[in-house]
Amino acid sequence: QTASGHAGCMLVVMNYPGVRLNNAIAADRARALGISVEIVVVADDVGSLKDELSEAVDKSDARGCVGAVLTLKAAGAAAERGDGLAEVAGVARDVAVRVKTMSLALRWKGADWNLEIGVGIHGEFGASELPSLKHLPGASEGGAATAAAEMLLKRILKHADMPEDRRVLVVLNNMGGTSPLEMAVLCNATHRFLASEGITVVALAHGTLVTSLDMHGFSLSLLPLGRGMGEAAMLGLLRAPSEAASAWPGIVTCSQADRWVEVDPPAESKLMHSTTASASSSSSGRLLRTAVIAACDVLIADATVSALNSMDRNCGNSDCGTTHRDASLVLLQSLASMPDASIADAMTFLSQQLEHGCRGAIGGIYVLGLEAVAGSLRECSGEPSIAQWAEAALAAARCIAREGGAKVGDRTLLDALVPAADALQENASQGAAEAFKAAVAAAKQGAKDTQRMVARDGRARHSPRWKQSQNADPGAVGFAKWLEAVEKALRQQLS
Repeated sequence: QTASGHAGCMLVVMNYPGVRLNNAIAADRARALGISVEIVVVADDVGSLKDELSEAVDKSDARGCVGAVLTLKAAGAAAERGDGLAEVAGVARDVAVRVKTMSLALRWKGADWNLEIGVGIHGEFGASELPSLKHLPGASEGGAATAAAEMLLKRILKHADMPEDRRVLVVLNNMGGTSPLEMAVLCNATHRFLASEGITVVALAHGTLVTSLDMHGFSLSLLPLGRGMGEAAMLGLLRAPSEAASAWPGIVTCSQADRWVEVDPPAESKLMHSTTASASSSSSGRLLRTAVIAACDVLIADATVSALNSMDRNCGNSDCGTTHRDASLVLLQSLASMPDASIADAMTFLSQQLEHGCRGAIGGIYVLGLEAVAGSLRECSGEPSIAQWAEAALAAARCIAREGGAKVGDRTLLDALVPAADALQENASQGAAEAFKAAVAAAKQGAKDTQRMVARDGRARHSPRWKQSQNADPGAVGFAKWLEAVEKALRQQLS
């Protein structure tokens, strides 16, 4: 009675039994007082249908979800412009009948995140459950968010009444505890998947619209345009100004300029196109290819990844082994395109691959180091000697120290690299095989010695000394491991 205007009142009701019953009672009471009342039920949640993969579903089972927000916004704009109660209710029903929603949330159970698929806004259990992110169809490490978005959209599309032009409005809703970064990844994945399905995202609403306290989850809604009142009229209502800015973020119109532009991968660089010599045209190039394969093989091994991650747990992000593995996979995938005519060009090529494929401090260290090696070797005439390789390694150490601010004794990768370079230089006269063997021994000892050092640079410097003393620096150990693998792979060829 208090909320009704002279034209009457419209109730937007989410499809929950208790909500429907109590709103029906309120409507009857109002009508008994002579108030005109319209009821619009929103049942957009396809995740709550009894048999959401079947063609024969009982749509009365669908709960209300984010579709209620779109319904209220469009109906509110219609009421604001002066439409009558019947017209406003017509707008609301036009939205409510077409919008489809699916939700997903994470629940921590014991030792892993469980996925609730089709979860409700009151925290109700979903239509199905997966024991971990690894069980998400199509998910791989670093791709769980993309797989989650695609799974929800596929299920929504089974129920959405799509127009011939396949133009839609998308709502990406934060259920309360999902980070802005995760929401951005989900938004990206949504646009890409819909584009791959030939669906045009005309507009997007993105924000915290319907929450379940601080639930770590999200929902996706599709509102097909071009039916009912038509696209222009619908977008006009949703774009209309709103005083409740905290509840309605507005919609973003997606133009042609928002389409994704694919860029060439790093391997397609000018350097590679300018390399016209045949593959494996220098002995150093052939040795380098063997060395890269040997180094990468040891760094992608499960034992190495686990060991480096474990070392990194006390003083870092527990991902040193994973970072080395990912970088190695990038190099192995691009190795066939590596130029062999010039060893300096090959080093630059490897640096370019890591610049795009290796994250964190390790990525920066190796990119800088390889660029410095390339610059040093570019001055060589002919095949580099062991002494020249040693000087190139020292040039890498100087570059890393200059740009990163660390020095020998600070408990970093330099504590393995510099002793190895020094040993290579000091033993150059003994031949390549002996010099390389001495370099490996020096690197391993240098890495081992980092366990007794106090970090004065790198992430470990923020950790207590007792934590630092529990293991050696993982970056230094990783360097020593791949250097040892390379020495073994080249031993016969260097003798």
